[in-house]
Amino acid sequence: MKLYLDENLPYTTLIEPLTKLFRTHVFRHPGQESLAGIEDVDLFGCLAEKDFDAIITQDANQLNNLDERDGLRSAGLHWIGVPQLNEAGLHGLGAVAGMVIAGLPYFFDDARSVPHIYKLKPMAKRELRGPDVEPV
Repeated sequence: MKLYLDENLPYTTLIEPLTKLFRTHVFRHPGQESLAGIEDVDLFGCLAEKDFDAIITQDANQLNNLDERDGLRSAGLHWIGVPQLNEAGLHGLGAVAGMVIAGLPYFFDDARSVPHIYKLKPMAKRELRGPDVEPV
């Protein structure tokens, strides 16, 4: 499958681990496709022309806007949503990467022939994600 990482994700950080982990799939981002700053409905058409199967995004508004939702359907794109956690720095990056890496196998196992919405689930809250620590 060919998946597009939307510009609202830390795509330059995610692209390499995703490519290495999911070797039979192709991951691309706005810089590689010259698609930065394009309005969503137009973006979906461009992705369809470039034979993408899905978009991975944090833009939940795409599902609420009927034109954008119709654009996804017309383009034949699955929508893979990553919840926004509003965490900065490495904690936020790790949480986003964890959601995408943990969620994609479910998408690949299920990927249907017609466009579907896949809402990835957030990992535990920040205070629960860290390790238990005790003296040796």
